[in-house]
Amino acid sequence: NPVAQSSYTGYATYHTRNVFADLGLEQKLDFITPGLTAFAKGSIDVYAQNKDVRSKEYIYQNKAGVLEKDSQGNLAINEGKTLQYGEEEYELGFSSSLAGQERGTNIYAGLNYQRSFKEHIVNASAFYRLMKYVGLGKGTTYANQDVTAFVDYAYKDKYSVALSVSYNGTNRLPAGSRWGLFPALSLGWRIDKEFDWNNIQKLNLRASAGITGNDNITEYLDKHQFTAGSSFMFTNDIVASTGMKENSLPSSYYTYEKNAKFNLGVDFAAWDLLYFTADGFYERNYDRLASGTNLVSSMIGATLSNISEGVIDYYGFETALNF
Repeated sequence: NPVAQSSYTGYATYHTRNVFADLGLEQKLDFITPGLTAFAKGSIDVYAQNKDVRSKEYIYQNKAGVLEKDSQGNLAINEGKTLQYGEEEYELGFSSSLAGQERGTNIYAGLNYQRSFKEHIVNASAFYRLMKYVGLGKGTTYANQDVTAFVDYAYKDKYSVALSVSYNGTNRLPAGSRWGLFPALSLGWRIDKEFDWNNIQKLNLRASAGITGNDNITEYLDKHQFTAGSSFMFTNDIVASTGMKENSLPSSYYTYEKNAKFNLGVDFAAWDLLYFTADGFYERNYDRLASGTNLVSSMIGATLSNISEGVIDYYGFETALNF
């Protein structure tokens, strides 16, 4: 009865609360060395939703027909009897529950250094970052923290070097694999600055290499997993009960999914009307989650969870020409 369901069973009210807060501080440290700055930033994001329900039951009936033979011996459907369900309630009941909850925290603090002197330009930074998210229920907490440093140096607007190193930690991985080191390096050379070429506006060679990591992968593969098993008879009443069985064995190797990237490129511009760029790249995506099914004999009766041993290689070349 859709009318009764929508009009006579009550109603629900949701109460949502949000709290947002941000704070940032910055202090120049020129008294130590010109161009040095310290900073600290923090934020919180809290969300909660309560659900209040006012409800009651209502009476409804169901008339079930009965197939019987009449006096002539023919089959016929008689009215049968009327079945009544529910009960008549005149006051709305009340219940309240927590429908949703989230809490996010971010902390970011470090040092920046920017300075130009004579023919040198230096930009550098070192910082610590923490991000934590807590949701409603089990297995909803995610925490990530990292310490990162990078320096970008240019000389005479001809040569450039950029180096970065990041040390990341996450709670999504097992204790022995939660931290990873991810470096990157890039080089540039403006060849057109070396010579007095009137018709050539730009000739730049560049190269870069680096490693990145991804922790947003399947969780808990290092834990024993269980699932519903077959039924078995239990007690003298011979009642079938559903048991539990081991599902997948814990993964023996479970870590960040990584990408090692290499790139070589050239940029060329001339006569104020021609622009050409070309890039060649190679990328190896390794420690990817891959099936470990064939690593364990089927004789033991269980399969192995995915393990971080997958590898994918990418090669490519890109070019563009504009007039």
